[in-house]
Amino acid sequence: MQPHVSISTGSGGHGLGGATGVGGRAGDASHLGSLSIKVLSDGTSLLSHLPQAPYAAHDSVRKDAPSSCLKNTRVAILDEILTWLGSANGEGPPVCWLSGLAGIGKSTIAKTIAERAPEKATLGATFFFSRNDKALEDHRLVLPTLAFQLAQSDSAFKEAIIDALRQDATAGQKELRSQFEKLILTPLLTINSRRSPILIILDALDECEEEGASHILRLVFEHLIRIPFLRILITSRPQPHLSLVLNEVPNLAKTVVHVLHNIEASVVQQDIRRYISTELAKIPGKLGLKMSTDWPTEAEKNALVQKSARLFIYAAVAIRFIGDDRVRDPQSQLKLILDTRPLQQAKAKPYSYLDELYLEVLRKSLPSFDHQEIRTRFQIVVGSIVLLHELLPLHSLAKFVCYKIHVVEESLRHLHSVIIPPSDIDEAPRIYHPSFVEFITDSSRCSMAEFVIVPVPEQELRHALRCFQLMATHLKRNVAGISDPSQLNEEVDGFQSKVREALPPEVQYACRYWAVHLLRVELGETRMMEALEVFSKGSILCWFEAMSLLGSISKAANSIEDAHHWAVLTEYGNDHNDRDFTKQAKCCENAV
Repeated sequence: MQPHVSISTGSGGHGLGGATGVGGRAGDASHLGSLSIKVLSDGTSLLSHLPQAPYAAHDSVRKDAPSSCLKNTRVAILDEILTWLGSANGEGPPVCWLSGLAGIGKSTIAKTIAERAPEKATLGATFFFSRNDKALEDHRLVLPTLAFQLAQSDSAFKEAIIDALRQDATAGQKELRSQFEKLILTPLLTINSRRSPILIILDALDECEEEGASHILRLVFEHLIRIPFLRILITSRPQPHLSLVLNEVPNLAKTVVHVLHNIEASVVQQDIRRYISTELAKIPGKLGLKMSTDWPTEAEKNALVQKSARLFIYAAVAIRFIGDDRVRDPQSQLKLILDTRPLQQAKAKPYSYLDELYLEVLRKSLPSFDHQEIRTRFQIVVGSIVLLHELLPLHSLAKFVCYKIHVVEESLRHLHSVIIPPSDIDEAPRIYHPSFVEFITDSSRCSMAEFVIVPVPEQELRHALRCFQLMATHLKRNVAGISDPSQLNEEVDGFQSKVREALPPEVQYACRYWAVHLLRVELGETRMMEALEVFSKGSILCWFEAMSLLGSISKAANSIEDAHHWAVLTEYGNDHNDRDFTKQAKCCENAV
């Protein structure tokens, strides 16, 4: 644990006063929680200090959590996985890998297996990754989260991990190999005599940071032979970095692989038909409408099933669009979908019908898109939701994009099929499925150029400049009003509330990500260079204090290094190197 840092004002007039605690958190991720740990005699208290992703479990309450399989759907693949799960120790492959295209239903299957696992084994832990939540894509949180859940499911493992934490209470903050050995492998080896399997599920592993995901997989495969009762179910898209690890395994019999998009189309479409029939039947009741008894017709249902192909996400988005409670006209909504056709040259692409559905959602949602103001607002609001590196609550998003809350809500009002609206201003709008992000950021798939959102330098410039504006407005010396700089973070009464009040979410985002946006701005951009100059003269040390309060000092060092690199390249191209920012940045780099 470290005390707060206090930097006195120097001759240049910059100062960092008051409390700037660096002991409260570790690394550069604020969601790691408080990492200053006291070795307590109470084992439960030790466990509670493990850094975790709070919404990782299959039964968490997060808004974008997958649903379970509808009854009597996915029967064959569920039976195969449950049979694999129930195999005797050492007799079957310890890993089952479920691979498939985005939107084909992998997470729904994984959740159903988690719910039915007790039929065959002990459900040990589940981690459902998501790019909608920074904690759910952070590889550093995976193993501590799994360890905490395993401790809740098995008393012998709980005792073993408590012993491990008594020996090293900071095990959850170590590098991945050390985490794995101390929090997973060693505790599991102490209960190696058990006969019934323990299941761990890693869903949507492709949404975890690439390098971290590959490292975790290699650790798992390296030690699986030592834990014969462990079963691991992995779902992912067929991404190269994951396939590479799978191909490295010396004995491929260690893994059973199911490729969902290779399952016979007729089997999948039967399941999609059940889903569509069930969900369409619910819509009139949900909307309080009286519909004709023959709606929808069998022909309409058949057409919708055909358009879905093998993608459950198509069916799910279509149902949301048809049952939109803002439109309240399911008959017309269904007709709109059935009347759309992908371009002839796109029909062979696996996502052609899904892309056309997304386009129809956008066309229907923005009928007045020919107005420049509406186009601009769409690019700024939806573009920020898609491109920003963390979700922002509605009130913070509004401040970041410089619109009133009701204007942001209006921009999203007809996009509920693809963007989950917040129930209040403290919640963040969320993308319903990653396939929408992939569609709207790819000009080869989104055929209407006015809808395409790509991280072009101009958009990155807008985000970077807004970050600097927010920091200039909010940052000051002793921003959290902590009077005694010698105190540890946990010793300050109401520390977290003080930080939240002083640094609202949009300001926290600005502090953490201005340099990420800067790196994607064109070299030599005049407004950017001016903003850097102002930052170096007025805010840079106060920014260091804020980053310390946020537990992101290491990220601060990386940000300064990146910004210095950008500025030097710019000035090299301009044949001079005398700007204040490069001098100040170099001093800060050295200090850090």
